[in-house]
Amino acid sequence: MTSDAPPQIEGYTDLAEVGRGGFAVVYRARQERIGRLVALKVLTTGHLDERARARFTRECQAMGELSWHPHVVAVHDSGTAADGRPWLAMEYLERGSLGDRVAARGPVPWPEAVTAGIEVAGALGAAHAHGTLHRDVKPENMLVGPFGETKLADFGIAAVEGSVQTTTGRAWFSVAHVAPEVLRGQRQDERT
Repeated sequence: MTSDAPPQIEGYTDLAEVGRGGFAVVYRARQERIGRLVALKVLTTGHLDERARARFTRECQAMGELSWHPHVVAVHDSGTAADGRPWLAMEYLERGSLGDRVAARGPVPWPEAVTAGIEVAGALGAAHAHGTLHRDVKPENMLVGPFGETKLADFGIAAVEGSVQTTTGRAWFSVAHVAPEVLRGQRQDERT
C-alpha cells in the first residue's frame, strides 16, 4: 500500500477508499452539487509520469465517449486534484464486480453468465465502433449495476485508434485473461 492520502477535489466530499489497482485508487465520494454517490478514480503519486497521465487521459476519453451505452460505466466528470493527481468521476456501483461475485459465491449460473456475456459484447461492439480496444476484459472489470445488469469498466489500457503507445518491456494486460495472440506478440484487434 502506498501513502496516497485521499485527494482534495472541489465539489466532492466523504471520500472512502473502495479499491486499489496498479495505477490508481478508487474512492466512494459524494458529489455535493447534486448529492449523488460517485466512484472517483485517482492516479497514485507513483504514477504521475507523462506515460501514466496519457494512459489515464485515454481512459477518460474512451469511457466518456461510451458513457451513453447502458453496459459501460458512465463517466460524470474529470479533472486534476489540488495535489496534481488526475481523477475521473464515474457512476458508483455498490454491488461490485462479477469477479467479486465469483470469489464470494462460486460460478455464476449459466443463464446469468450468458446475459452478462451478451451485455459485455454489446459494450465491446460499441467500443470497437468508436475505434477503441478495451484490452483488459475480465470478471473484475465487469461491474454489476443496480438492476443486475453488467457494465464494462476500466478502459485504462485501452488502445484508441490514432493514438501512439509505446509499451516496450511492459505487459499491459491481465495474464489470466489475455488472448493467446497477444502472448505471441501479434497485432490486437476486435477479435482479441
